[in-house]
Amino acid sequence: MTAQIAHRERTGFCVPPNKLWAARQRDAVGYLFVGTGPETHPREVVIQGGVRLEHVDADPARPTFVNSPRNAVENHVIRPQHLLGPDELIGFLREVN
Repeated sequence: MTAQIAHRERTGFCVPPNKLWAARQRDAVGYLFVGTGPETHPREVVIQGGVRLEHVDADPARPTFVNSPRNAVENHVIRPQHLLGPDELIGFLREVN
């Protein structure tokens, strides 16, 4: 999932229910969270973390928004304890490879 880093500071690390469904249909093993700056066409990205697919819906989807509650969208917000940091992410990728 790609999102502006500033947006993740407000919403957390999120996965929409329809994207989770699609990932399960593809037999994906997890999500990689990639952050960008505010540019329309960013030239650099930051690997911010990852999550195992089975942890994405640890909590029901809930409305999240960046600027206004009127523009909220449903997302599964990843629990902090399920977010894989750099070392854990590399270990996970090696494990599934």
